[in-house]
Amino acid sequence: AALIAREAGAATTDAFGRKLDYNKRDPRAFGVIASAPGIHGAAVERLAGRAATIGRKNA
Repeated sequence: AALIAREAGAATTDAFGRKLDYNKRDPRAFGVIASAPGIHGAAVERLAGRAATIGRKNA
């Protein structure tokens, strides 16, 4: 899904704004944000705190 979104022009990162990297031993990402590039930074700012809270609960 992230590849399709990127090919359509969306910005895609994990929930903390880090680049999605599937070429590693554990390719999982905590949450994926796909949005228009112009609002992606604001979306990450708005959602990263909540993602951190959820991540701590699930750890």
